[in-house]
Amino acid sequence: MNNGKLVQWVVSEKIQRIQKMGSGSYSSGILAKLRRGVGKEPGEDPELMGYVVSHIPEDFLSKGSAPSREEWAIYLSLTLFALHQQGHDITIHCMNSDEGSFGSSLRQIAIGDANAKERIAKRLKAFGVSHDMNEAGYYLRQMIQLLRSAGVRVNYGELAKDLYVFQCTDGKQKVFLKWGQDFYKTSDKTED
Repeated sequence: MNNGKLVQWVVSEKIQRIQKMGSGSYSSGILAKLRRGVGKEPGEDPELMGYVVSHIPEDFLSKGSAPSREEWAIYLSLTLFALHQQGHDITIHCMNSDEGSFGSSLRQIAIGDANAKERIAKRLKAFGVSHDMNEAGYYLRQMIQLLRSAGVRVNYGELAKDLYVFQCTDGKQKVFLKWGQDFYKTSDKTED
């Protein structure tokens, strides 16, 4: 299994564990800790990193002072999930999905709403030219807040894999192309 697929699996498993805990104080506490990490870099909160790096392959851990690609992808996906889940009971309405890309989730808000489509397109473009993961995370947070308001779910495992690829050579182009295709594609059930 390549690192992107393994990152996807790790995030999916961590979210499933939180979901299986139910809506009790322990899962709520984990989600609250993860939300405190929104907008920060991996490693700024040692307690949070304990959850992020537990049960991940050792070769995913950074070897120096900068977070590894895998740590960034896992960290950003989990903190965004916690932000997205805020205000929703995880046992009734888990904001994680097993289907589609981030672009397809965004398409769900834009169908039939030209203003929403334009706002999302601007944020996607800004994400596509992000210079680093901090900047990418900033634009992703804006889009997650739109998705949360609309009650649209996201495949966070797939998002983690895409964020890993995004950091690789030619990865920005691959991820931007994939999300753009899924955001703009039309079918018999959608509008132009």
